[in-house]
Amino acid sequence: MRSRLRRLWVGLLATCFQCRCVGCRKWNRSPVCTSCEDRIPDFPEHACPRCRGSQMPCPLCSPLFPLTQVYAFAPYVGTIRRAIHGLKFEGRIEIAPWLGARMAETLPRLESDWIVLPIPLSTQRLRERGYNQARLLAVPLRQYKMPEKWLWRRRSTLTQVGQGRIARWEGIRDAFEAAEGVKGKRILLVDDVLTTGSTLYWAAKALKEAGAAEVRALVAARAQLMHKAHPHG
Repeated sequence: MRSRLRRLWVGLLATCFQCRCVGCRKWNRSPVCTSCEDRIPDFPEHACPRCRGSQMPCPLCSPLFPLTQVYAFAPYVGTIRRAIHGLKFEGRIEIAPWLGARMAETLPRLESDWIVLPIPLSTQRLRERGYNQARLLAVPLRQYKMPEKWLWRRRSTLTQVGQGRIARWEGIRDAFEAAEGVKGKRILLVDDVLTTGSTLYWAAKALKEAGAAEVRALVAARAQLMHKAHPHG
């Protein structure tokens, strides 16, 4: 409890005053200074147009993948990786407005009927962290409806940090459940990182099974993996 309160307090202080840039560690008004932001790399020209993966043909975007499109701000390296780590594990909530704004700029204009659903945390993880980073990142998308209880985790899952590709997929299998309200709706999922695709896959699968018309995703970063095809379902 003390460590969680300390992280939130540090984040609040950084929001009100100056904070250290996650890239160069210099004091700055923004969690990422202009110089470090200018050095954030773009995706390679050969990146998958559907999910921004670097391996072609892309093993993630088979016909079985329930997401029709993934929008990503930047590769999961360097400053962006440190920013996401700070937001998720160090209580640096002041990073969320900066990163969420960049994600919103990455997203093309969608029709007003799209529904935004941040990837939910389990009750236990939410209690430990004190906030859902995906929901904080989705704040700049307030022009779209964002229902509270249309997607949830039916069970707790182990952290995916440090787990292998297959372990990630099996560990989160069938972990999500969607409400009847998603039927016929177009859904935009929001999350911090697309790594193996396991979290977004099972969340989108639950939405499609509940009748969602289309599911896309917006993430802050896309990890550039070089693995062979994953096990679907």
